[in-house]
Amino acid sequence: MSDKVNNNIALLIPNLACGGAERVMLTLAHGFLSCGYQVNLLLLRREGELLELVPPEVNLVVFNARKPRQVILPLAYWLRKYRPAVLLSSLSQLAWVSSLACRFSGVDIRLVCREENTLTSVLKNMNSLSADLRLWLLRSFCGEAEFVCVSDGAATDLKKNIRRANAVVYSIPNPVIDEQFYQRAKIKVEHTWFYEEGIKVILAVGRLHIQKGFDVLLKAFSKVYSNRQDVRLLIMGEGPDRAFLEQQRDKLGLREVVDMPGFVANPLPYMTNADLFVFSSRWEGLGNALIEALACGVKVVATDCPNGPREILENGRYGELVPPDDPEALAVAMMRALRTRKSLSVSFRWLERYSVKQVVSRHLEVMGLK
Repeated sequence: MSDKVNNNIALLIPNLACGGAERVMLTLAHGFLSCGYQVNLLLLRREGELLELVPPEVNLVVFNARKPRQVILPLAYWLRKYRPAVLLSSLSQLAWVSSLACRFSGVDIRLVCREENTLTSVLKNMNSLSADLRLWLLRSFCGEAEFVCVSDGAATDLKKNIRRANAVVYSIPNPVIDEQFYQRAKIKVEHTWFYEEGIKVILAVGRLHIQKGFDVLLKAFSKVYSNRQDVRLLIMGEGPDRAFLEQQRDKLGLREVVDMPGFVANPLPYMTNADLFVFSSRWEGLGNALIEALACGVKVVATDCPNGPREILENGRYGELVPPDDPEALAVAMMRALRTRKSLSVSFRWLERYSVKQVVSRHLEVMGLK
């Protein structure tokens, strides 16, 4: 633990839905606790499948705010009362909110804002008025904030968008591999496809959202299946596009060979036992599921989207990269991967880069607590 008298850290996130950003904040909370810090997890809303995973030692605070702007004054009051050394916020829509709350609190609090995605891609997929407003808010009210991006590409993109010469932007990957990672990866899988002789299981994991490109994956898989009927596709995750994706699957005649079982708390055993992992995103900040799959030793194919996969795969060393939104190229890469041997084992240096221990340590350094 740090020698600082104030070892109080506050983490701010909208809710605890089953997304990558939410999982990361929980992992960081665990990590900070293990280092001896007092951790407060601040939520706009008490929602999400991950609520049950909040450690009992964490002080959970819920503001019951439906919109980010509604939390500014309650958050400022909380900061003034409890005076944490650092406020670590997650997602760009909370950066300006956190900044104003820190100002209104009248207390000297270090503000660090995490951006889990590639901001340009996020803005492109919003309506123009909302995108312009978010960018204006970031540029206007986050002058004193420091930023953490999860990949070098995302960090470069953020700097270009906020247009501040003195902007402090760090690149720290997500904490993915903890001490129990490989124990969780050895748990027996339940799905029957993994026990059917001669069947090749292709796996994808992520939120059912346009960002993840599962519509492109379904088109690509349809081409693969037309060439070899021994393949099955398992898409694990939940999200707003479920009905659309199920309809597309059925129109392609893939109902019997594509399963979408929903949110799975521990996808690691499925990654360990799959014949191929496909990462089909249109954009990312990093790509936690891709890291998990590589660490589990499964062959991978990924889109070369902005940003993350190219850095994770070290320019194609650990898996083939294909253009996003190109089902033909994705299908060809999938068929090629299915014909090849097991993936390369990643290096110790690669694993260490995404270890919880190292990532937590880097965050503490950035926050001035180490």
